[in-house]
Amino acid sequence: MRLLILFCLYEHFACLKEDARHSKETVGISANGDVSLMRAEVREPTKPLCNKLWDGKTVYGQDGGMQCVVTPLAPHWAWGGGAPPNMCLRPYADFMSDIVRQLKRWPDCAALAYLWTKLPDSHVAKHSSPFAPCGRSGVKRLFVDIGANIGSCTMQMLSRPDVAEVVAFEPDRKNLFYLTGGVLKNQGYGSKLKLFPMALGNSDGPHQMFVTAGGKTVMHAATVANPVLPLHSVKTETSTLDEVFLAGSHQAPYIHVMKIHSQGLEVKILEGGRQLLESGAINAIHFELAPMWLLSAGSTPAELFTILATNGYNCYHSVEDIPEAADLPAPLSHDELEHIACLENDAPPRGFFAIYSPVKAKKTNQPQKWAIQCPDEHPTQGFDAKYGAAP
Repeated sequence: MRLLILFCLYEHFACLKEDARHSKETVGISANGDVSLMRAEVREPTKPLCNKLWDGKTVYGQDGGMQCVVTPLAPHWAWGGGAPPNMCLRPYADFMSDIVRQLKRWPDCAALAYLWTKLPDSHVAKHSSPFAPCGRSGVKRLFVDIGANIGSCTMQMLSRPDVAEVVAFEPDRKNLFYLTGGVLKNQGYGSKLKLFPMALGNSDGPHQMFVTAGGKTVMHAATVANPVLPLHSVKTETSTLDEVFLAGSHQAPYIHVMKIHSQGLEVKILEGGRQLLESGAINAIHFELAPMWLLSAGSTPAELFTILATNGYNCYHSVEDIPEAADLPAPLSHDELEHIACLENDAPPRGFFAIYSPVKAKKTNQPQKWAIQCPDEHPTQGFDAKYGAAP
């Protein structure tokens, strides 16, 4: 029986009318660095989407009358020479807030600072366009945080003097209360942040999600039916990466590093960004591989690795709390990716990152060479024993 992770209420998305869609000539950069024009279906930024953009001046959302606990973070190399930020944490017991309270930072975010400084700019960066939605000013080199939660990684990147702009997405109003509250506790952060209080997926439309008190989206029906933790329902509007970053522009902005932590919706988010992926505009993607959540969402680890590999990305194991001077690890081979995707689906969530390779992108005209295909007897090994038949 198919497991459901989201009770999606796909309706007509009144905010984005069909007559707003039209064809654009979008600049594409080939793997060998040639610039070409391609026809692409994009939308002009609509007024409701622009209205969603946080104003950077007032706290957004609420948490049942709770007040945030302002917590100064400790010095660390990940701030890039900037002052450690002040964060707004939940006043009650919560996994993320408790870890940040204890360590004065969220260790997983260090990998983002590592990638930001370790990786050279992609060859497409010089052809990029500033991300300036809805008439706002913008820059060409972005950090993008999808699933910002209360802002542990967003705040780290905002603190860095070498990060001119952060674009973040977070649908939960409770998380947004702490995220925006923290931003406003640090001078200048609001002007560096473009925050969309919404979700991303592979299509536009309103969705209903179930979220734990700690801001984690529930990923399978068994948890919703028999919750171990208190849940609350979140109704959110969803857009796509291509809609947000390509609407009304002939050129994509350059995203130096993107973080996607979406509890199983990674494939759907990347499907909504196919034009960005194909253009090479996203240099590096840090993501969490959680097989149980992906399978509950109706996708698989093999699909996740395949969409990255067939768009020219090499995948790597990430290192929690990575040292600043660490060497870049070797990319995972096709056989290693296949083993992880097909035979390790009972593993807990792990961090990975993907780096765009122009050389590999040049060879992706043979997608079957890079696709990860699991034998029929193993696509959900470890999943059925815990949750029954896979979707």
